[in-house]
Amino acid sequence: MPFNLFALCARDEDYVIKRIPLNPTIQNTIFNIFDTQKENFLRNRTETPFSGDWKPDDDEILTIPVPDEAQTILNMYNNESTILMPILDLNEFNDFPIKALFGSVDNGHTILVQKFSQSQYLSRKFSLFLDNSTYNKLDTPTISLDSKLLCVISDGIVKFDNFSNMRCVFDMKGYYQEATNGDIDLFAALPSICVENVENLKTIANQNIRKRIHNLLRSNVLNDFSATEICNKAQEHGFENLITVQNDKIALPNDAKEIIKILCFLDEKLYRGVFSELVIMANSTKNAE
Repeated sequence: MPFNLFALCARDEDYVIKRIPLNPTIQNTIFNIFDTQKENFLRNRTETPFSGDWKPDDDEILTIPVPDEAQTILNMYNNESTILMPILDLNEFNDFPIKALFGSVDNGHTILVQKFSQSQYLSRKFSLFLDNSTYNKLDTPTISLDSKLLCVISDGIVKFDNFSNMRCVFDMKGYYQEATNGDIDLFAALPSICVENVENLKTIANQNIRKRIHNLLRSNVLNDFSATEICNKAQEHGFENLITVQNDKIALPNDAKEIIKILCFLDEKLYRGVFSELVIMANSTKNAE
């Protein structure tokens, strides 16, 4: 089957698609590479909708609706305009940097995407190649393929297994949300929370703190349980000195390390190991039932 390879290139804040013409021999080779990567990527893996709150195990794969940037790829296949795409010119790499390489092994029904990094672009200024036991300067710019897929797009969803890599190509802000400064104001105004210095909290709030605050604003923990009840639960689970109650409110200190412990406990991400009794802070969790 003929295999058409494309590059998803950045242009300002937009994406454009460039076609990478291949001779028949290379088409078959790259077809086999992508097809094998697809089999390895999907084999024996259970699909689970991404909630932004846990990392998949090796036998799991996450799914999200198609992001806007990926919709550009779908539109090309849906409009059957693959042959009309402009040809990739590596001499324009600085103006149109490549974000991903992609193609389809079934006429656009399943789209296979590889992340592309700058290290895969071999500039003529720095690259050497071996020829008859002698290294020579590479006179033309060259690109290489990745060894694995970033994601698979099919049936209106995107399947992936690494959020950080996905963020390098697609805008994932809508799928992984953190508390804004306005959200921190709302959090500090909750009747069961006492924030000593709200502006300081905004300043020291890192990604983890903002993620926990966002989760707590969505949950009912601080509405369903009083500060005293939360303090009692902390003591029951071996965190005697974690929660301080002042005027029927949970006192949130100014120290970032102490804040994250309290927030992780409230977000059910802090616990003691059953056997080691070590305090464990989880980055993500999944309901096992």
